[in-house]
Amino acid sequence: MVPANWSPEARAHGIEVLLDIATALPAVRGDANRLEHVLVILLRNGIEAICGCGKARRRIEIDAVAHDATVCLTVIDSGPGLSASLAERIFEPFYSTKAEGLGLGLAISSALAQQLGGRLWAEARAGEGVFHLALPVTS
Repeated sequence: MVPANWSPEARAHGIEVLLDIATALPAVRGDANRLEHVLVILLRNGIEAICGCGKARRRIEIDAVAHDATVCLTVIDSGPGLSASLAERIFEPFYSTKAEGLGLGLAISSALAQQLGGRLWAEARAGEGVFHLALPVTS
């Protein structure tokens, strides 16, 4: 894993961002701006989850690997994690776990992933927030 220095917001909160990107990943279909938007929302949500839980370990890991005809990105934060019921509802529009949240970030991210021909989902896991994004490779 390689430390990433491109997230001033994470750095400002003392959060380490680590990248583990496979070499020679194939290109994915879709618009780079939409993909960037999804990743920014996942990173920002991870930062907010970590800041809200008071844990000493403050880390976000971003992994990317090729699998079959897709590139799979996984974002893991050291926040409180998600229960199974929360993982099912987290992408519903206007559903939020945050007092000031609108509940639109993950709903928009899910829609953008679908527009890119892919899928975004959360994994139920205590002690870590885990989000997966699978995108089809170009043919």
